[in-house]
Amino acid sequence: MARVARQLADVRRELDKSRTEEPKIQQRLKTIDNEATQTTDPQKRKDLDDALSMFKLQAEQAEKSLLQLQAREGELVSQLQAEQRS
Repeated sequence: MARVARQLADVRRELDKSRTEEPKIQQRLKTIDNEATQTTDPQKRKDLDDALSMFKLQAEQAEKSLLQLQAREGELVSQLQAEQRS
């Protein structure tokens, strides 16, 4: 039971970290998008569009990771509850 409780605590720490990072990524996406739409320099626009693509990919990966962590948290909670009832 202690092992599952430790795993659950670890997953919850990772979830907290992911939830903290998500708004930062979204803000960075907005900032880059605003800069890209306002620039008139073609090279800077290309660089910003490339950065925007990278941050969008990072945001998608962070979202997938968050969903996986939430699923794992649910599994561990169920497992811990089952062990506590035994």
